Amino acid sequence: LVYGESTVIWQYIIDFWSTQSIDVKKYNKEMGLLDTHTDADNYAYRLYREQGEHNDQHILSISAIDFNNDRTKNEAKLRQLAEYIGLQQRQHQQYTNSELVPVHSAVPADNQIKTMIVDEDNQHQALVIQASKAISWQALTKASNNKYLSVHDRSQSNYTYLVKYQDPFLLAKLEQRSFLSKMAFWQDEQDYAPELFFYIQVIGEGKESKIILKDLEQRRISSASARRLLRLLQVEVSR
Repeated sequence: LVYGESTVIWQYIIDFWSTQSIDVKKYNKEMGLLDTHTDADNYAYRLYREQGEHNDQHILSISAIDFNNDRTKNEAKLRQLAEYIGLQQRQHQQYTNSELVPVHSAVPADNQIKTMIVDEDNQHQALVIQASKAISWQALTKASNNKYLSVHDRSQSNYTYLVKYQDPFLLAKLEQRSFLSKMAFWQDEQDYAPELFFYIQVIGEGKESKIILKDLEQRRISSASARRLLRLLQVEVSR
């Protein structure tokens, strides 16, 4: 767990690999993923960044890109990364004094929809949108075109989408235990991987609405994957 403003932490992460003489292959800040090219031992790393409980908390983990996972190498590299970030923060103390806040706010331009992720009861979260339910539904329709989402059903009367969320973190975990490859071909995808599917619903009245997430049983859900999906929707809706 490291602390700091997201943009600064990402820059530290990217800069770190150059100090290791390892080139960054690709990264996606919104999804919290970074892949490297292979090192001198022909080993390529994959870094995951998850949002902590507060805005300035970042949970970092490292694995191999392929299935030849070396826990010793991963843990050593993660320690080196944490030490590097700590050193950079000590040299730039202003980045370590940000105030903790319990919500995650988008900072949109004047022509963008204003959004905020808020904490609710039972550890659930919701995406509050400063717009009517109809406008939020239109924004959600555009957001559903994201490459990480595939729409399986929609109901405009209920303001609900059923989507499959290609969560890179979750897919990596499933692949590491060969979960997907062992599934019988006749099984329905929603049966063997229900954690990939979400109902996205717009609710609210008046000039403010919010997006909530439910599982396939139509129950509110607050999993790590659900929280990542909510952040992705916030980015897309706020565009």
